[in-house]
Amino acid sequence: MKNAGYGELRNYDLKEFFKKLRPHDHLCLLYEERDVWADTIVHFIHEGLKQNQKCIYVADENTAQEIRDTFNDKDIDISEYESTGQLVITSNRETYTKKGHFDPMIKLLISETEKAIEEGYNALRVTGEITPALHGIKGSEKILEYETKLNRDLFPNYPCAVMCQYDMQKFDPEIIKGVILAHPLVVKDGKIYRNFYYIQPEDLLNQKKSERQIKQWLDNLEREKQFLETIKNQKEEYETTFNSLNEGVILQKSTGEILSMNESAEKILRIKKENVVGKSSMDYEWNMIKENGEDFSPEEHPSIHTLKTGESCRNKVLGRENKDGSTTWINVNTNPIYRENSKTPDAVVISFSDITKRKKTAEELGQIKWMLNTRKYKHNEEYRTPQYGNLTELNKSGLILKSVGEDILKGIATDYLGLLETSTAIYEKNGDYALGIFSSGWCRFLDSSSRALCKTKDNRKALNSGKWLCHECCWNEAAKPAIITGKPTDIACEGGIRLYAVPIWANNKVIGAMNFGYGDPPKDEDTLNDIAKKYSVDINELKKKAEEYQKRPPFIIDLAKERLHSSARLIGTMVEKNQAMEELKAINTTLQLAYEGAGLGIWDHDFRTNKVVRTGKWAEMLGYKPEEIDEMLDVWKKLIHPEDKERVEKIIQKTDDGVTDEFKVVHR
Repeated sequence: MKNAGYGELRNYDLKEFFKKLRPHDHLCLLYEERDVWADTIVHFIHEGLKQNQKCIYVADENTAQEIRDTFNDKDIDISEYESTGQLVITSNRETYTKKGHFDPMIKLLISETEKAIEEGYNALRVTGEITPALHGIKGSEKILEYETKLNRDLFPNYPCAVMCQYDMQKFDPEIIKGVILAHPLVVKDGKIYRNFYYIQPEDLLNQKKSERQIKQWLDNLEREKQFLETIKNQKEEYETTFNSLNEGVILQKSTGEILSMNESAEKILRIKKENVVGKSSMDYEWNMIKENGEDFSPEEHPSIHTLKTGESCRNKVLGRENKDGSTTWINVNTNPIYRENSKTPDAVVISFSDITKRKKTAEELGQIKWMLNTRKYKHNEEYRTPQYGNLTELNKSGLILKSVGEDILKGIATDYLGLLETSTAIYEKNGDYALGIFSSGWCRFLDSSSRALCKTKDNRKALNSGKWLCHECCWNEAAKPAIITGKPTDIACEGGIRLYAVPIWANNKVIGAMNFGYGDPPKDEDTLNDIAKKYSVDINELKKKAEEYQKRPPFIIDLAKERLHSSARLIGTMVEKNQAMEELKAINTTLQLAYEGAGLGIWDHDFRTNKVVRTGKWAEMLGYKPEEIDEMLDVWKKLIHPEDKERVEKIIQKTDDGVTDEFKVVHR
């Protein structure tokens, strides 16, 4: 506990204190280390010189040159002050005493003060080395008498400030005790104290020192008792106020240690203070996430940012994932705390409020707004081809593209992309594009910007350059893993949103993948700066594009994901059907060649198309050339004699109904 006899003057370092030192102040410097002595005397003299005060340094153990060297070590040149007479360094011991008395020194100080005023200075500032080697000094009584007379005869009447220097290692403790009693202000270890042990000069000179000391000791006991009671009361008031706040509050040191936490913080974060207080924040699993769902590492926390930079953080939204699967959303503010004269924060105050209900309400309102919104989604013809061209033209595999067709793929993509208006890509298994659409301004801007990074007009070279950031992320990090694993992937993309990809299956094999971008473009300055650097774009343009995008409520994103899965199944089914049709077509071609070779006249009625597939021999048997008979069933029926038509139609109907699988028809 700090000695109750000293009251440290707050908010002052030595330099600041000596700058505001009053002309009538009387100080003693108690030191044990030379560095402390040097800092103190340099600031004391230099600040007086800057304030147009005449300064005198009375040396004893140090020479005048050693004093000058001390100032030079602090990069302060005092030669000009000495040349003008504003600074005087004297080493004459007779200045202090004569026949064991200090009276000459007191008279000299009065005389020098009057002289300084006459010379145009504001005041006189003096510091002197007092050592046991001074002539005629034995014990503490003479020093105490000298210091007391200064308080009585000099300081009340003359604009003079004096700092007496005492090396504590060279004086008997009894002398130091007397020195403390005689000085209203004490400088020790770089700190300035208002001295509660100071005794008025009239009490000391009237031999009432012991009586005054006893009274002072008793006063100090009472003062310390009141001090402790005040601290106890203030602590109770602080804890009551601290724990009554609705906001959660945490105090964290620059080392990362959690110093304190109020009850609201425990309640909001669902943690117990005994599990974190006294420990580093790095040692606890906070499970914090960003608004877009990404993990929030401890190093990214606003408190760490404030401790590193000294900058406050305002309205940072974080989520804490709880053990029951729910998420608590908090709005965080931080403020740095500095120690006196420190340039870096010593601690940080973290305050936060629970905004979970507010956030949920906002999302629900967003859903209502979305459902009331009457705007129409884009049709596939409105999706623009990028300036660099259509990447499907490079498609070598072609299974999905040829089986379904680009127009139908666009129509399928519209089903889910219309909900998001971001971007989508459909890939063949080898990575060729079957479709690529960039719907939002954000996605189009970043895609074209990353395409420009490739520095080539050749799209094939650009795709293989590794610099097309949107393609790299979309294919290598989202679609390709979905193809390899046969499972959906959900990742954060380079462009600040997220990518969701699903595999496309056909005939029990993965034949490709399709994905879309989702989520709000980032709006915080740090993330936008990172993206601007990666894509070599203007951050202001990014901000503009981010503001243009209309936020989607979570249920819309979930619905889009469901539709993406359905679209992948639909494309797979269409590919399977196309493959089956191609196989059937190949079989029919083989059969037709076989029938032609055998000289058989064959015709086949396709109930789905109502067309007749026939061999050329069948037409020849009826006396026609193959090209003279149309493939439609009605044309064939016209070849039947009118008298036979009714009978033939009944026979065909029985065949269609499965009653008979054979009939004869005579053409005439």
